[in-house]
Amino acid sequence: MERKICKDDDELIWFAVSNICDEIGNMWNPTVSVVMHGKSLVMLMNMENPYADGWLKEKVIEPIRKNIWQFCGAQIQVVIGDTAEDMSMLPLVFQNMDVYEQYFLLIGKDVITYEEIAARQEKNVDYPAGKEELYLACFASGKQQEADRLCRELIEEAAGYSFNYFSNAINHMLYSIWNIFFRNEKDMDMIEINQRSVLKRIQQCSTVEEIIEEFLSLNRFMAEYAEKKNSEKKQKTFDAMILKTDGLIEDQFGDVNLNIQYIADEMQMSAAYLGRVYNKAKGKSITEAITARRMEEACRLLKTDITVQEIAIQSGFSSTTYFYRLFKKYFGMTPNAYRMSEK
Repeated sequence: MERKICKDDDELIWFAVSNICDEIGNMWNPTVSVVMHGKSLVMLMNMENPYADGWLKEKVIEPIRKNIWQFCGAQIQVVIGDTAEDMSMLPLVFQNMDVYEQYFLLIGKDVITYEEIAARQEKNVDYPAGKEELYLACFASGKQQEADRLCRELIEEAAGYSFNYFSNAINHMLYSIWNIFFRNEKDMDMIEINQRSVLKRIQQCSTVEEIIEEFLSLNRFMAEYAEKKNSEKKQKTFDAMILKTDGLIEDQFGDVNLNIQYIADEMQMSAAYLGRVYNKAKGKSITEAITARRMEEACRLLKTDITVQEIAIQSGFSSTTYFYRLFKKYFGMTPNAYRMSEK
């Protein structure tokens, strides 16, 4: 019958599990069992004992782990290494247990040896700053697949060294990502909250692959964030272009030389590009907008006693003949007919 640890009796059960593991383990090897932060139990078994081989793992360690898990859902992890020779060494053993626990994540096994830990601790390595810069460059430029590949490589390579190196590498990558995407943000409190949230999720991962998936998820989030920011920036630029174009039309519609090329030159950009942006935003061309404003002014002046010839000039038309022709096309009547209809 399976029985999972519940909130009310978890401390008692952890204590019992620890004692059981010690008693069984000490039948074969000097064993110390320690409950780690109330979420798992680490057994340290002396590797110098002749029984510390494949047979011991298969016949003793694995049955302990399996049965404890089935009974109360407790996770048992085992380090095969040196235990305390006397009571004076126990504080050091307990201190090392925290270190040992970290390497289960890196090595990816629930039964590891001290040699595996020591081998990683003894490696010397310089942080691959060049590869990280390439990763961030791909990230920032939208090359998602390449960024994901480099991200995975950086984390997998870091996992081959000491836990301190791995932890520092992860924190460095996170800091670099945040520095690139949020260095110009104003809401720093919200940024810090999000950063802590990501870091907390990474700290809760139990395997290197889970950490990689967290980073890949972060990559996707940041890509969407960057796309949103770029879109907002483009929209602000477009809005400013439209506003300036409309302003120039309003200020200079009476100038016969006002046209799309004149406005584009004023704004130092291509007439074709400006025309596309304006048309998309307003649903009409710049030429149509200029003509509409000139016609509006002409209609206003036709309600006065100013001559049609003078109205054509003040409204920005190149000739009275062109004004007559365009006005009739626009309103279905001549300027004089319009003037009469308004009286």
